[in-house]
Amino acid sequence: MVDAPPAESTYSPSELDGLTGLHKQHQLVGLLDRELQTAKISGKPLSLVMLDIDRFKRINDTYGHLAGDQLLRELVQRLRAHVPPGATLARQAGDKFALLLPDTDPERAAALAEQIRTDVAGHTSTVDGRALTLTLSVGIAQADDAFCTVDRLIAAADHQLIAAKLAHHRPRSSP
Repeated sequence: MVDAPPAESTYSPSELDGLTGLHKQHQLVGLLDRELQTAKISGKPLSLVMLDIDRFKRINDTYGHLAGDQLLRELVQRLRAHVPPGATLARQAGDKFALLLPDTDPERAAALAEQIRTDVAGHTSTVDGRALTLTLSVGIAQADDAFCTVDRLIAAADHQLIAAKLAHHRPRSSP
């Protein structure tokens, strides 16, 4: 499901993100809506993980957008290796990705997100002869009665993502 849209989908390859081959934001919304309805009926958990590259604008500004595109393609390959069967990986915006995890509780979602974060941080890419390492900030939301709509679930994951980014960028106090 990660490499191509689901079999029952009506998405054509031209509707997928041209750089990464992933679902686009509007397709994620449709898939998320369907999964929310399924989770409500089945009573099974549903988690949404947002992943955002830290300081990606600086990479584009320093090395150029072609280098940034190369890093995005490499990142997506790394992300795909972690996506479990039945899950959906989508490009939400520029350097932000969403991982929709049906039948996944928050603890399992957090463990998977940490595996992804650790794997990405441990990988070095070479761009124009320079070694570059990416890091990710992560936000996780769980579908429940308070977050039973697509907008609320995305907003909750975004809120957690922003909190994680702020924690990474806060200046460290010295003793």
